[in-house]
Amino acid sequence: MREMIKENYDRIKAETRQIVEDEIKRIEDDDDLRHLLQKEQ
Repeated sequence: MREMIKENYDRIKAETRQIVEDEIKRIEDDDDLRHLLQKEQ
């Protein structure tokens, strides 16, 4: 049971990370949305 929970947790964590990366890339590529991201220093 714990192993299944850990596998689900890891899968959800990876999927969430991928969604965030995809959305950041989408925002960076959109001239109308780019201003919403903070610039790295």
